[in-house]
Amino acid sequence: MTEHVAATTRRQVSATSAGTSQSGASRKRRKPALTADVDTQPRVARVADEWGQPVNRQEPAGSERGPGSPGQPPPRGSAEEPGKQAGSGGAGERSADKQFMPVEPRRERYLVAVTPAPAGYPGATAGVVDEQSVLQELEADPAVTVLRTIRSSSSASGAGRSVSFPGVAVVEMDADRATRYASRPNLHVEPDLPVRYAEPALWDGVTMADPGVAPLGEQATVTVAVQSSDGSRLEGAEVYLFSAVLPSYGVTEADGTVQLRVAVDALTNARGVYVRPRANHWSVWLGNPDLGTDTANLITCPHLRESFPDFPQHELNGWARRAMRLDALPPIFRGHGVKIAIIDSGIAADHPDLTGRIAGGYDVLHHDTEAWRTDTVGLGSHCAGIVAGSDNGAGIVGIVPEAEVHACKIMPGGRFSDVIEALEYCIANTIDVVHVGVGSPQPSALVTLKIEQARQAGIACVAAAGNSAGPVTFPASLPNVLAVAAIGRIGNFPPESHHATQIYGAPSPDGYFSAKFTCFGPAVDVCAPGVAIVSAAPPRDYAAWDGTSVAASYVTSLAALLLAHHPDLRDQSFLGTSARVDRLFQIIRASSRPVALGDPYRTGAGLPDAVLAFGLLRPVATQTMHPVLANLWSAMAQAGLAPASVPVVPPSQWGPGIEFGGGGPAQQGMELFAEQPGDTLAPLRTALRAAGLLAPGQHPGTEQGT
Repeated sequence: MTEHVAATTRRQVSATSAGTSQSGASRKRRKPALTADVDTQPRVARVADEWGQPVNRQEPAGSERGPGSPGQPPPRGSAEEPGKQAGSGGAGERSADKQFMPVEPRRERYLVAVTPAPAGYPGATAGVVDEQSVLQELEADPAVTVLRTIRSSSSASGAGRSVSFPGVAVVEMDADRATRYASRPNLHVEPDLPVRYAEPALWDGVTMADPGVAPLGEQATVTVAVQSSDGSRLEGAEVYLFSAVLPSYGVTEADGTVQLRVAVDALTNARGVYVRPRANHWSVWLGNPDLGTDTANLITCPHLRESFPDFPQHELNGWARRAMRLDALPPIFRGHGVKIAIIDSGIAADHPDLTGRIAGGYDVLHHDTEAWRTDTVGLGSHCAGIVAGSDNGAGIVGIVPEAEVHACKIMPGGRFSDVIEALEYCIANTIDVVHVGVGSPQPSALVTLKIEQARQAGIACVAAAGNSAGPVTFPASLPNVLAVAAIGRIGNFPPESHHATQIYGAPSPDGYFSAKFTCFGPAVDVCAPGVAIVSAAPPRDYAAWDGTSVAASYVTSLAALLLAHHPDLRDQSFLGTSARVDRLFQIIRASSRPVALGDPYRTGAGLPDAVLAFGLLRPVATQTMHPVLANLWSAMAQAGLAPASVPVVPPSQWGPGIEFGGGGPAQQGMELFAEQPGDTLAPLRTALRAAGLLAPGQHPGTEQGT
C-alpha cells in the first residue's frame, strides 16, 4: 500500500501543476489582519483604507455605525474624503491614498507524508527523510504554510489491524514547490482536493453559453413568489432559472419572493424553473415556464401533509422500508450495540427525532467537539433520521433506533484531509459502520490507505456512488468500500415535483427506476431507495430529498442490523477484523434482488432484501390458505417467537385449503410433525415448538408425546 502511495505522487502533483500558473512561489503572502467587527467578505468586495485595514462596502445589518465612524470610509464627494474636494470630481474617481486589494491566484493545498524508502535505496545517503525532519523543513520554508498535521492514534488499534498510516502534514504551497518535495524518494505529496455531493455536469439537457463569446446583453428583473399549498408564503426556498444563456439563482425572503436578474433572451427561452423549499414541502419543477416581468410569478409547492395526512404526528413508514422489506423484520431487531458514524455535514441534535440519539461527534473543519450539532447543509441530519430516528411513534423512526450514532462533520468545504481525520476518529472510537455521503472524481492514495486501515480494524465503509450521472466517485469506487447507487419508485411523489424529472429509462414492471443523477459503472455494488425520501431536516423540520447519500443511509442501516443480529457476524473471533467486513458485504450483495432495468451498471447486484439477508422467508399464502393460521404464524414471527422460515410440510400431509410457499428445507432442529394426512394443525405445532412452547413430539392439549 505504501508503495502505491509513493508511486502516485509525481503523477498527482504533475496533474495539479498543469492547471496552476502562479509566480512568486518563493514568498508567503501576508494577509491583512481583520478586526472582530468586520465581515470577512471575499477580497474582491473589500477595500482598504489609508491605514491598510479592510473595510466593507456595505455595513452589516443592524450596525449602528454610520459614515465617519471609526473604520468607515467617508461618503464620496465629502470634504472628509482624502484627496477629494466636496462637490468635485465625477463618478469613478478614487482617492490616491486608497488601494484595492488585488485578486491573486490562491495557493493550492497538499498532503505531505513520509513513506518507506524504495527497496535497495541507499538510505544513509542524501534524500531519505523522517517525519520530524520533514515537518521542521516545511515549517521553515517561507513558501509553505503548514495548516495542521494528522497523526494516527496509537490507541486506535483493533484485532487484525495490520496497516500502518503515516503522519500527514496539510500545507498550502505552489505547484512547483510541491513538485520539488515530491521528487524526494520517500516523500509522498498529493493534492488535498475538495469532496462534494456532486460534480458539475450536464443537467437535464441544460447547457450554458460561454460568456466570453456570448455577451449577456439586455437584462430584466424577474420576481418569483413561492407559496405553500395552504396559501402561506415560503421563506428560504431556493429558486433556480435554467436557460441556454446563464442560470439564475436566488433565495426567497420573508415575504416569499425573490428577484432574479436574467438576460432577456433567457427569459423568453427558459428551459425550466426549479423550486426547492427549505422544508416540509415537495419541490417543484416547471418546464418551459412563461415568465413575466410586470408582476410576480407565483409558484405553489405542495405541503407534505397532502401526501401524508397524519405526518409528523404519527410515524411515517415510507416506501423505502417496504422496498427493502425492512418492515418485515422482527421488531426485536433494533441495532443495539452497534456503532455508526455519519461522515457528512453534522447532525441537528435538537431535532425532535434526533434528540438524545447522537452519542457524540467531531467537527473536523473547526476542530471542535460540539459544533457538529449544527447542520447548515441538512444532509447529515436527513441521513441520521433514516438511520437512527427516535422510536417515539411520531415523525421519522430510524431503522436502527438503538444503535450508537456519531457525527463527523466535514461539510461544507471538506477535503481529503478532513475525510482522513474523520476516519481516524472512527478508528479511535471503534466504530462498526461508516457512512460516507461525499466523494471526488479523483482518487487519493492516502484516503485509500486510511480506508484500508479502517477495514483492517473491522470498520465497514458504505459510500454514496455519487450524484453526477457519471462514473462512480471516490471513495465509493474502491473495491473495499460498498458503493450504493440510487433508485426511485413511481407513485411516491407528486407528478409536478422535481423528483419526477429523475426517472431514467423505462421503469421496471413493479415501478422501480434508476435515478437520472446516480453515478454508475462496474464499481456499483448495490442500489437502494434514493428518490423522494422524507426524513429529518434542520432545525426541527422534515424534507423530501434525493441522492445516493440518502440511498447509502438505508444500506448503512441494514449493515448495522446484520452486525447486531446476524449469527455469522456476532462471532467474537470476527470482531475487529477485516474478515467481518468482507462477510458483511458478501451477505448484503448475496441478499440483493435484481432490479429489471436492463443495466446492471446502474443497480449492481440489485436491491438488498433484509428478509433474505437474515435467511428469513415469510410464509406465502394463497387465497385458499386458512387466514387464522397465516395470521398466527406471521404474528409470532414478527414478535420473534418463531422463525420466519417457511415450514415445509410434505404435500401428502397438506389438509384442505392449506398451502405454504417457499419450498426450501426446514431450519435445522425444526421437527415437522403431522399425525395423519390432512392434519391442518401441523404448521401451528411447528411454530409452537420453534418458540419453545411445545416439546418435540408433544401435541397441544396432551401431556404425553406421541
